[in-house]
Amino acid sequence: MTDETAQGWNPPVEFYFLVEFQSMGGQRFQASFSEVGGIGWHFPTETKTTDSNERLQMPVGVSYPNLTLKRPLDTSGDGFHNWIQNCLKMIFLSGNTAAAKKRACDVVINLLDKEGQPLVAWSCNHAYPVKYGVGGLNAEHSGLAMETVELVYNRLERIR
Repeated sequence: MTDETAQGWNPPVEFYFLVEFQSMGGQRFQASFSEVGGIGWHFPTETKTTDSNERLQMPVGVSYPNLTLKRPLDTSGDGFHNWIQNCLKMIFLSGNTAAAKKRACDVVINLLDKEGQPLVAWSCNHAYPVKYGVGGLNAEHSGLAMETVELVYNRLERIR
């Protein structure tokens, strides 16, 4: 007996993906990254005692890791770079991250099939940057200069 449902199945590859952004104001843009990490969630738990003195682990909320986006250092001033700069200015002008939340974006990470169509997609809602860095610069190496941006987000939803 053969399982015919597995015959046409091609496992998804991790290197073929697309990252899309939509700001709260409706602006849309895409950006290319060499690596995306932090798609996930975790339920922290605490021990609670029931009426019958039974101890149970119960969820007390949900937490999300920072979304980490890595790419070669961009010098073109693309939509992503402009969005990061606008969020940074808002934080400096207001003195807190509440202003950056007004510039938040929904970030959709699409894992693509061999035809370039979304196979699986996750939406990281209401994301904004909280950390930026440039990898070490070393005259003895010939690699690409890389930048890393970390975003916080408030909800993760698998939309495909």
